[in-house]
Amino acid sequence: MGKVGSELSVRDFARSWAYLGLALLVMFLAARYLLPYVLPFAIAAALAVIIEPAISQVERRFRVSRGTATGLVLSVVLVLALYVLYLAVAALVTELVELYSQLPRDYAAALRRSDELLRLFGETVQTLPDPLRTSLEGYVASLYQGLAGLVAGLVDGLRRVPRLLTVFLVSVVATYFMARDRREINRFLLNLLPHSWRGRARRANTDVLRSVLGLVNAQLMLVGITAVLTVIALRLAGVSYAVVIGLVVGVLDLLPVVGPALLFIPWVAYAALSGRVLFALYLTLVYGAMVTVRSAVEPRIVGERIGLHPLATMLSLYLGIQFFGVNGVVIGPLVAIVLKALVRSELVPIFPDGPSR
Repeated sequence: MGKVGSELSVRDFARSWAYLGLALLVMFLAARYLLPYVLPFAIAAALAVIIEPAISQVERRFRVSRGTATGLVLSVVLVLALYVLYLAVAALVTELVELYSQLPRDYAAALRRSDELLRLFGETVQTLPDPLRTSLEGYVASLYQGLAGLVAGLVDGLRRVPRLLTVFLVSVVATYFMARDRREINRFLLNLLPHSWRGRARRANTDVLRSVLGLVNAQLMLVGITAVLTVIALRLAGVSYAVVIGLVVGVLDLLPVVGPALLFIPWVAYAALSGRVLFALYLTLVYGAMVTVRSAVEPRIVGERIGLHPLATMLSLYLGIQFFGVNGVVIGPLVAIVLKALVRSELVPIFPDGPSR
């Protein structure tokens, strides 16, 4: 009897890992090969989940049809998003105009400073031993290549603007239909499953929705932390428009990996070349402290909001970046969310309590 029970236990264990591996393989293939083709609809599904509580509130409180409630909520969200974008662009234009008025003087000072630094650097390099000089020159070449890659990336981003606009428009329209017809879509998808799976699928769907909302909430909290830290640090340094710059840094924080570096790195370089070395050092310390704080609190905040242990959250972020690059910052936690929901709903029967029959 013990031998039979042991064989069943081994078989259940192997089957559990087979289910887990199959689920991970399907999600990996979907994220790698299918997601780029259905990206607008994936964005629409996420937005529909985010605005669902507001739609339900409007539908109940004002006793309007679901289509009307969806249109109202989506319109308010779009107006607010465009208004925030307008404020950010207007503030950026104001800063650029002021910078442009000071540019001739600052440019001349930065040019003189850069010439002095380059001359000093050249003289210092010539006095170094050959191996050290070769290594240093290699680092400088790598730096130039990195800057060239950054510029090429910005140019490539500008080229993608028409495609991004298309994705945006399709996502907005798809969001409306997905949110309006959520019940019909859910019913249709459930009818594709065996009857015995439908209750589990509903539980998994509820778990995924709750976790996605938690993930969005966590990202907004992280953006708020970044913005507040930036505003405080710049106010202490007496920087003008500290609030505006803090808001811009907060928005940039939504960009995976690069984020606030798009603002801080050029700013540090500009300050150093302008002769404000101490201020450049201060900005570097601010950016380093911001990255350190965010890296320390992100796994905990995200993990708490999506119901994962901080270590599991860190693993999902790391593996996501390894497999999907910068997009893995989002894809990794989403895969973890879906996998957790599948396991908890027993759609993927991991490690059953008793022997299978």
